[in-house]
Amino acid sequence: MIETWFGTLTIEIWRLIVIFFIAGIGVNIFINIIAKICGAKGERKREFNLDIYHLFEAIILAPFLEELIFRGPIFWFFKGFSMASLLVLISWSGIIFGLSHVIRKNKKNKKEWKIFPNRIYIIRIIIISAVLGILLGILVILTNSLLATMILHAMLNSFAAFASFLTIYTKKS
Repeated sequence: MIETWFGTLTIEIWRLIVIFFIAGIGVNIFINIIAKICGAKGERKREFNLDIYHLFEAIILAPFLEELIFRGPIFWFFKGFSMASLLVLISWSGIIFGLSHVIRKNKKNKKEWKIFPNRIYIIRIIIISAVLGILLGILVILTNSLLATMILHAMLNSFAAFASFLTIYTKKS
């Protein structure tokens, strides 16, 4: 067991992290299959870099900051709420989390924000991110640990980076 300022990570919490990781991958695969059936293609042309900075950002920085922003308020301020209220808060947090994943800084003009142009891609990313955000919200309630959600988030982002690596580099060869 690891003592942290975000709670204690017991074997039971690690089991939940693994279960939620498998569920997250399952959601991702399921939504991607649905998107392919709906005609999604060519979305991998998005701005995705596999250099050390972007990997650090995706696997360390984003999980830490996003969990503080999206699950932190639920963890710190809404603990005493009823389960129904928490589920509503978790759902809204997940939806906002999903929407936040389709807005990017414009590479040409850093002061502008843009939304990905492909509609199916946008819908797919919003749904995947929202469902994963809801799973992360449920995990913070079940474990009473924001660190558990940070670890799961980092694992899911690592999986996404690895899948992107395979997709991008297997097509090049």
